[in-house]
Amino acid sequence: MGRPPIPVFLTSEMKSKLQEKIEDPDTHPIHRRHCQAIVLASEGMSTKEIARCLGSSSSQISVWRRRFADYGYESVINRRLGSHRKYLTPSAAAPRLGVYGMSPQRGAVAAITLDPEQRKELQDWAKAPLIENRLAQRARAILQADDGYSAPAIGDRIGMSPAQVSNWCRRYLEEGREGLRDRPRPGRPSLDLEEGTARILAVLEETPPGRETRWTGTLLAKTLGMTEYQVRKMLRVNRIDLKQQRWR
Repeated sequence: MGRPPIPVFLTSEMKSKLQEKIEDPDTHPIHRRHCQAIVLASEGMSTKEIARCLGSSSSQISVWRRRFADYGYESVINRRLGSHRKYLTPSAAAPRLGVYGMSPQRGAVAAITLDPEQRKELQDWAKAPLIENRLAQRARAILQADDGYSAPAIGDRIGMSPAQVSNWCRRYLEEGREGLRDRPRPGRPSLDLEEGTARILAVLEETPPGRETRWTGTLLAKTLGMTEYQVRKMLRVNRIDLKQQRWR
């Protein structure tokens, strides 16, 4: 069995305050959903029912319930999942603070706070028609973390695991936008196609070593210090058929 849902108790004054926030057209959509979730929870709806009603995930609703129980109204209208702990004090009305209040938030991502310029850069990446899909996906993950979504919620929305979301958020904080690019992979460096082709053509002008009557892919790779895959790729691109070539 999982944990029982954290109970939400609202005074009439607090419920009125949340309703005002919900009905205010200037309220950020994320904040509005937070407030709606808390009001519905106070009326006895289950986490799954609230999730279906708001089009969110059950895990996200659980996070909002706990945040409200631990930190009160300010946590509901603060859209930064990670940064609210820096300045909020636990709510005196939190009945479960001793059990859940100070534990790390499950699924939380590194505190992403984008300025307008950073957000525009990432939005350009996310929308660019010629950018690699994986870079656009990572940019969307950072943007949604800035919007206040948890790692599981972001993963569900963009098709990425929560661990990957957390990793890219950490990389972005450490290295900026360039941290979202793939790092160089270990192993033999890739060979420039033009340079490799020139080397192969130069060797083909020479006589094969030993008693060989023609060059083979294996012999070329050994002579040039390349892999057979690299040699055969360059031969295929340049339409060179070694079987038709004779030197002796």
